[in-house]
Amino acid sequence: MSENMLEVCKNATEQCDCLAVMCPIVYNNSEELKESCFMEHCFLSKRALDDVTLYKTTALYILIFLIGVIGNTTTCLVMKKHPMMKTHASMYLINLAVSDLVTLCVGLPFEVLMNWRQYPWPFPDYVCNLKALIAETTSSVSVLTILIFAIERYVAICHPLYLLKVQPFKRNISTIIGFTWVFSILCAMPFAIHHRADYLMKSWPGTENHVPVKSSKLCMVAVMFEPKLIPTFKILFHFSALAFFAIPLLTILILYARIACKVTHPVKVIKNQKIIKKSVTSPVQVSSNRTIQQGEFDITEELQMRINAILCAIVSAFFICYLPFQLQRLLFFYFDNDVILAYLNQYIYFISGFLFYLATIINPIAYNLASSRFRRAFKDIIINYCWRGNTEGYPRSSFSKYSLAHTPLRQAMSNRAQVFETTVQS
Repeated sequence: MSENMLEVCKNATEQCDCLAVMCPIVYNNSEELKESCFMEHCFLSKRALDDVTLYKTTALYILIFLIGVIGNTTTCLVMKKHPMMKTHASMYLINLAVSDLVTLCVGLPFEVLMNWRQYPWPFPDYVCNLKALIAETTSSVSVLTILIFAIERYVAICHPLYLLKVQPFKRNISTIIGFTWVFSILCAMPFAIHHRADYLMKSWPGTENHVPVKSSKLCMVAVMFEPKLIPTFKILFHFSALAFFAIPLLTILILYARIACKVTHPVKVIKNQKIIKKSVTSPVQVSSNRTIQQGEFDITEELQMRINAILCAIVSAFFICYLPFQLQRLLFFYFDNDVILAYLNQYIYFISGFLFYLATIINPIAYNLASSRFRRAFKDIIINYCWRGNTEGYPRSSFSKYSLAHTPLRQAMSNRAQVFETTVQS
């Protein structure tokens, strides 16, 4: 009987008006079924995807979650436990791993839940704001960390003598990392403030009771509830795209291009116009009374190709993973046709979400697992920490090879060699 009554609405000219009348009649004993009856046909389906696609997407997200948690946790463990990995670069990589872990553990479960159940919002209202704050903050921290790490690589490899001037600055690396978090939180605050859980349907269609439809409660950007906020969001989204995508991408691209040129033509001219050339055994004259040994940064053609390949992979991964995320947010302001916008958003939303979380597993691979030094340290951790139950007896030879000498100039050159091994070499 109920199916026959609803069948009438399918043939009606104003289908939603018909369902607004018929759904309460058919499901008069259940408020939830009544609301679902109307919203499934006239609002949006409860599930974001069809069943087959939903199962595949969920399985993919679970795989990303497991790989990301294992990869980033391993990064933190190896960097903290192994003496060979306790460098300035390691602190940046730990910071990147922590931000990626927070993104995975907080953002991804919400993403999966919303795919399975788009409405109603099941949590307290403040969780909506907190979710937006954490998601925006951690993604910004990841981008800023990658940017600062690229700057550190560039200075250490292309301008090793400049490190002497910034040693006091490098000692405050925890302050730099703290700044990335504070700045990211401040930039994320407007997004958190303008996110809210609210009802899209303030009353049942065709009535004037002004009682909101409970099932229509969604956690969304406030522009969906208040169109007057569109100019505000236009500024916020464009600022985010510039500060956390376009400018970092351009900077990283330029710096890594310079690094690639440097390792392809590894010759350094210093202040007194003497040229430091690659040499494995012979000392290099730096001034009339001082020499240094250049054995640490002999670069083979094979290593040059590996370094360039890794640098290209890092830039490409950054571009591919973060472009759809920013593009999806900006499309709203450049398409007046709601039909086209809805069609594009249907695909870009899920693609951008997938690539956004994929970045959390690419980062530990690109910055850590690609390094032979990291792999050796990881092997030592497994053998000495897990199997023997202690952290003693790590091989010190590879670590002591890069220990800093007493002279400042030697220290700068040693830092350059260390950067090749710790952050570029594969």
